[in-house]
Amino acid sequence: LKSAGLDVVSAARLAGRSMSLVGLAVTAWSACRIARLDGAPARAGWWAACLIASVPVVGVMPFTVRPDMLGVGLQTTGVLLVLRALRSGRPSGRAIAGAFAAFGLAMCVKQHFVGGPVVSTVLLLGAWLRGRVLPGRIVRGLLTAFTIVAAVYVIEELATGGQMSQSVFVAAAETARTHP
Repeated sequence: LKSAGLDVVSAARLAGRSMSLVGLAVTAWSACRIARLDGAPARAGWWAACLIASVPVVGVMPFTVRPDMLGVGLQTTGVLLVLRALRSGRPSGRAIAGAFAAFGLAMCVKQHFVGGPVVSTVLLLGAWLRGRVLPGRIVRGLLTAFTIVAAVYVIEELATGGQMSQSVFVAAAETARTHP
């Protein structure tokens, strides 16, 4: 965007807002699909998407320059993939790995996006106890998420010359003392 002639601030703002808007669209699409998993009419999916779009907290996301909404979209897509896999009877390893890849990417956007992966793992473990999911598929999914998160964090750490860990761990730990 800067190469196209926009100043740096406008280019960053447009890129950030675009990511937020794409995240909102992905979240609404995934919610629509989740609402219709059990064969509900299309109207149920539209209501789910409209409900998300109308929430005041989400309402400001497409207009911010933060990627948080993209993380929400990735996490919601991961949940959709797990639920769809569980409905299939015997979930494939590819479906579970795809879900956990989405979870891993969501955790790279925001470190505290762990609710979806935790609940999905519990659901998969329940399916394993009932003999519907092979344990290796769950482990492969978890390793997929871990590999993505580890790779992104290592690349960020190297690219920033060690400043990523300083900002995430050291600066965050100091906020209670600096700003009580």
